[in-house]
Amino acid sequence: ETSFAFIVSNKVSKRAVERNLLKRRARGIVRELLPKIKDNYGCLLFFKKEATALSYQELKKIIQEMFTRASIIIS
Repeated sequence: ETSFAFIVSNKVSKRAVERNLLKRRARGIVRELLPKIKDNYGCLLFFKKEATALSYQELKKIIQEMFTRASIIIS
C-alpha cells in the first residue's frame, strides 16, 4: 500500500491556516492522482516557503511532474 506524509514546517509559514491549506491541497492532489500511482511506495512531501504563493493548479502540476520524474506515476 502506498502512503504519503505532508510536512509543512513553521519556517514555511508561521500561520497554521496557511500550513494546513497546503496540506489539504496536497492531499486532494494525491487523491486525484492515486489511480495512476504505483503500489508500495512511501512518500514524504516537504514544502518550501514559495509553495504558499502557488495556486492549486500550479501545485498540482509540480507534484505531478515530481511523481513522473520519480517514476511513481504509471503512464
